[in-house]
Amino acid sequence: MQYSLRIGDEIFLKDEKDNETFTEFTYMSNSLNNDIREKNVSARNEFTFKGNITDNNYVMLKKIAEWAISTSNVYRDIEIIVIDEANNAEVELRHFNFDEVFCIDYSETYGGTSGSENGDTSPRTFKF
Repeated sequence: MQYSLRIGDEIFLKDEKDNETFTEFTYMSNSLNNDIREKNVSARNEFTFKGNITDNNYVMLKKIAEWAISTSNVYRDIEIIVIDEANNAEVELRHFNFDEVFCIDYSETYGGTSGSENGDTSPRTFKF
């Protein structure tokens, strides 16, 4: 899978062929109570992204982290594209556009073991 994420006009993350940025994407339309059957209240769309912090994406991820703790300009438009690369063809599986989205949680994890040319043996991951 490949993913493309645009948040507002300043944040853009996209997997290249090596898929090094995103490792997992989850979308859920969440019913908050039984009134959802009326389709007019108590529902929210939830997105979760997980992936790796790399030299190619750390600037954009820093902007997402700053957005998560910001108290101004908290609502942003987002666009998410999910592409399947099966059989050497790129097929767009999903294309989401949402207005007035906000970031609930953002986390980064450092630790574990993995090889690196510069001697850094700590994998760096994110989730938001």
